Parts: sequence; structure tokens; C-alpha cells
Amino acid sequence: MTEDNAYAVRIAVLEEKVQAAEREKVLQAREYERRLSDLNHAHEQAVKRNAEFVSSELHDAGMRELRTSVKTVEDKADAIAKAVEEKATAITNKTEERVAALSAKVNIGIGIILTLQVLVFVVLEAWKR
Repeated sequence: MTEDNAYAVRIAVLEEKVQAAEREKVLQAREYERRLSDLNHAHEQAVKRNAEFVSSELHDAGMRELRTSVKTVEDKADAIAKAVEEKATAITNKTEERVAALSAKVNIGIGIILTLQVLVFVVLEAWKR
């Protein structure tokens, strides 16, 4: 029986070792789950932080687009300024032509008035005699 006892003790020890190994596996699995949960949480935080930043490629593309838009607006503004200047020059020239024409008409009118005054004076002088 001693031999049977020795086997029984050995079997009990081995069973205890197997159970201890099973408990350790369960504890290790829980630890892995905890660590994985922490890593997932840290990853979520990193994703949120990274969402606040713009990649350099996206930034550079946005800046190129912005520069192109600014250049387009500048070109249009220059074209509008040129058109306004041309229109103002045309209006000024037309106004000057009208003023010159009106001035000529006024001069003619004044000439006619002076001529009529002279004629009236001559007629009155002739009538007085």
C-alpha cells in the first residue's frame, strides 16, 4: 500500500499543480484582458488626439489651394480695378468733351448777345438822328 499511497500522493500533487496552473492561466487571462482594455483606452485617446491635428500633406494641399484662390481673387481684383480706371477715364474724357462743347456754345451765345447789343446800339443811334 505504500506504493499505492505514494502514487496517490503523487497524483494529488500533480492534480494540485494542474489546478494551480489552471488558476494561473485564469489570472493571466484576466491580466491580459486588463492590459488589453488599457491599451484600447490609450489607443482611443491617441486617435482622439490625432484627430485634432492635420497631416502635413493635407496642410500643404490646403495651403496650395488657398494660394491659388488668393491669386485668382487678386487677378480678378486687378481686372476690376483696371476696368474701373478705364471707365473713369472714359467718363472724364466724355465730360471734358461736353464741357468743351458747352463752352463753345456759351461763347457763341455770348458772341450773339454782344452782336445784338451792338446792333441795338447802332439802331438806337440811327433812330436818334
